[in-house]
This record gives sequence, structure tokens and C-alpha cells, in this order.
Amino acid sequence: MKYILTVLLLVPLAALQAANTPSPAVFGYQPNGMLMWDSWFVEDHGQVHMFHLQRLAPGSKRSALEADHIGHAVSRDLIHWTEQPLTVGPGEAGGLDDMQPWTGCAVAREGTFHLFYTMRSSRENARCQRIGLATSRDLVHWSGHSQNPLIRPDARWYVHEGKPEPENKVGCRDLIVVRDPGTDGWLGFYAATAPAEEEAEGACIAAVRSRDLIHWGHLPPVFQPKRYGEVEVPDVFPLGGKWWMTCLTSHGHGNRGGFADPHVVRGTIYATADRPEGPYREPTGDNILLGGDDTSGISVRSVEFEAKRYAFFTEGSRLSPPMEMCATRDGRLQLMWSERQNAWRGASLLGAAPPTPVALRTHGTGAIGGGRWELTPAGTYRGVARTGWQVGDLKVGATNMEVEASLTLASGVAAGLVVRADRQSPHASGDFVIGLDAKDRCAFATRLPMFFPTNRRAFPVEHGRAYRLRLYVRDDRYELFVDDALVLHGAFPGAFRRTDASVGLLVDRGEAVIQRLAIYRQEPGDNPK
Repeated sequence: MKYILTVLLLVPLAALQAANTPSPAVFGYQPNGMLMWDSWFVEDHGQVHMFHLQRLAPGSKRSALEADHIGHAVSRDLIHWTEQPLTVGPGEAGGLDDMQPWTGCAVAREGTFHLFYTMRSSRENARCQRIGLATSRDLVHWSGHSQNPLIRPDARWYVHEGKPEPENKVGCRDLIVVRDPGTDGWLGFYAATAPAEEEAEGACIAAVRSRDLIHWGHLPPVFQPKRYGEVEVPDVFPLGGKWWMTCLTSHGHGNRGGFADPHVVRGTIYATADRPEGPYREPTGDNILLGGDDTSGISVRSVEFEAKRYAFFTEGSRLSPPMEMCATRDGRLQLMWSERQNAWRGASLLGAAPPTPVALRTHGTGAIGGGRWELTPAGTYRGVARTGWQVGDLKVGATNMEVEASLTLASGVAAGLVVRADRQSPHASGDFVIGLDAKDRCAFATRLPMFFPTNRRAFPVEHGRAYRLRLYVRDDRYELFVDDALVLHGAFPGAFRRTDASVGLLVDRGEAVIQRLAIYRQEPGDNPK
């Protein structure tokens, strides 16, 4: 694999000198001229290094060869990232890794970075995957290991090169490596396939063990749920006295109905074990860590940093904000709001006196109807609608904003927060509502006035209970935290454009109370040099 260094020398010099180049001022990291996808992380000496896959952004002046390399960025606060020189790229033509390397992991050990990656070859049309290793002491010059590939599927348990599936597919990708607490060695986990008649029966996570990160011995599958078309991009870590495994899957992998929440079409699920080598089993009920419609985030990976475990995922083509990974007392795994997001908080948009809500028409030509919103002398917003729904516009907002509120659905069907496209409009048609529905027991996001289902997650809404909401609206994406747990996230519909945005309040066939309202501008700011 000495040819990796030769290939790197073909990359334009400017790309290799990208160290200490701040990323553009955006919400969530995105490399210059690139769209990113799967990412993975390693902490070293107070910094977090992120490695990621990438592709060219529309209109990019960077080269296709650069896009075929694994990208690299570094951060000291998990919010501001600085792009670094490119790392591993395709090997020489005709080799086992002459195509873009795919997802892997990174380990820092005794001054050397070990970067594992998925090897793919054009001579097999990328249908046979293997796992290789490149190392570096300066994070600029990378050397492929002479024995690559280091990991191939073991014929005792997995579909392998000697006996591929009819489509000639051999799964061996997305390795994640953790310390084995029972030895002085390492455990690895990767996406594989066990022999089976149907794909969902064979989709599994394979396990390997090593003492030196070079020589690996296989174990039987540690996670084989037999109900998902694929399980991929695994992450494995200890938290709250248990070991956890997360995996990505979706309806797009060839089956549906596997998720505990019927609203979810793509999501990251989790399973637990008492020891790192498994076996990992899904808990009963909803075991979706992250999920929703087809705009939901993908490829969750985590890193331990400053005594907490933080998770990241890909939102569209950029990195998500950091979220704290939390193991609950009832054996669940949740993504939680992190105060690190306050780095993007700008000025408050509320004046000294709370704004009075203005009731809107419920559609373009109709009367106001539906109900009413009022501001009480105590500064509480109260909405009542007996037979329909009503939006009260606060006439305050921004294109990018954070809204905090305590919401109580005293009775009725639903209540929530509205992102108004244009505060000058007298009707709610075209606005976007994100709220809680007690009748359907879900959190939902949809476009007014038709309420066509767009994004939903099962959520046990209770009448009379106060829920603390945090709604983030940034560029084309939104995130809803309820009691600091991430409940709903996704992208606004392509037709939704905010020209003079404001915040609205929704009540639907019931009574809702909103207190402790705060609205802040969101500002990406400049990344530190």
C-alpha cells in the first residue's frame, strides 16, 4: 500500500495546505467546496479530530480526486471546526482500494493515528468490501499498511469472497474499534451479512478482536436482528453501566415495518449488552435514537470529550450540532440538548413587554374563525379553539432563530409553535407548524393549512402536563427538543421560503397555555483562526 502516498502527491498543493483553514460561517461544519456525509471522531490532547466522507458541492472549484479522499477537521469546542489536509484516498488503478474509501474509524495510540477505512475496488464494481488501515504521526502523511486488507469476512459465519451472494456482494464496512476492558487489546465491529435466504435475515454486525490493531480474529455475529434490510455504520460505547450499539437502517434498505415507531422511515436504532463483545439485543418498545422522515439525520457516531459523550450525525450535507448521549434510568438511550449550542445564540428578539398575539385567518380567503389567542395580565399566552385550529402571530422572529417555551395542552387535540414564512401575511396558509398532538400521541411537523403528514415521531402527549420546548430553526433545517430530549428534526419542504419570518402559536380543538417564552436570533459567527 505504499502507493497511497503517491496518490496523495497528485492532489493539488492548495488542498494539502488546507490546515488551519477555518470553515465558512455556517450552522454545522461543512468543508470548503464539499458536501459531507458519514463522519467519525477521536479525541487527542484536548482536541477532537473528525474524519468524514465527502463529495463535491455544486459549483465547487475543488477536484474530483480531492472529493474521493477522506476529509479531516479539528475542534476544541465541538462547534467550531477547522479543515485540515486530506487523508486517505483511492489506491492505484486495479488494486483492492482504487475507489473512494468508505466509512471507518480512528484510534490514537502512542503518538500514532490509526485510520481504518472500507476498501472498495473497481474490478469488482465495489461489490466486495474489505477493511484497510493507514497510519500517521503528523496527520498529514499517511502510510497504508503492507498487509492490507487487514479484515475480510470469516467464512465460518459471514458471506465472504469465496461464496458471495448472487449479486456478488460481500459486506465488510464501517468498522468501529473500542478498547477491550477485559484485556489489553481491542474489539472491532463492522457491517456484514450472514448467509440467509433473504437480506433482512442475514443483515448483522460482525465482531473481531485484536491485541495490536493489525492482526484480527473473528467472533460470531454480535447483533443479528433479522428484521432490517441492513444495519450499518455501527457505534459501540459504554454508558451508564451498560454497553450500547447504534446502527443505521431505513426502508430504503429493502424492507419496512421494522421500526417500533410506524412514522419512521429512516433511523438509527440501538441495542444493549452487559459486556462489549455482546450479544447485543434491542430493548422492547421504541429503540430509535434518531429518526423520522427521509430528511432525518444519518450516520450517528459519538466521542467522549471533557467527561461527556457527545453524538454527531449528518444533516443533509453538513455536521449536526453536538448532542449529549444519555442513558435513562428505564434503560433507554437519548440524544439530549447540549449547552454548547448556545455558542450560536444571538440577541433576544423580545422587547421589554411580551408581544400581543394576532389571530390569523386559517386559510387564504376565509374568515379568522377557528378560535382565539390572548395575552393574560400575568404574561401567559392562552389559546382556545372549540372546533378548529388557530394561529396567533407574535410578529417577532428571524430567518434563523431559537424559540424556548413551556407548553401545556390543557385539553383538546394539539398545540405547538409556528414558523411563519411572512409576518405581513394575514393568513396562516403556507406556514410551518411543529407541535405535540395528544390525539395521535406524536410530535409532528407539517405545512399549514392542510396538515399533510410530513414528519412525525411517536410521543406520549399528556393533557395538563407542562413540556419545555426548544425549537431551533437554522437555514433549511429544524430541531425540536422536548424536556431537553431531541424528539423531532428534519428539513423544511423545498417550497418553504422565509422572507420576513416570525413566531406563531398554534392551538387545535382545545385549550393551550404557553409560558416562559424566549426568542433568540441564531448567528453562526466566525470560526476561530
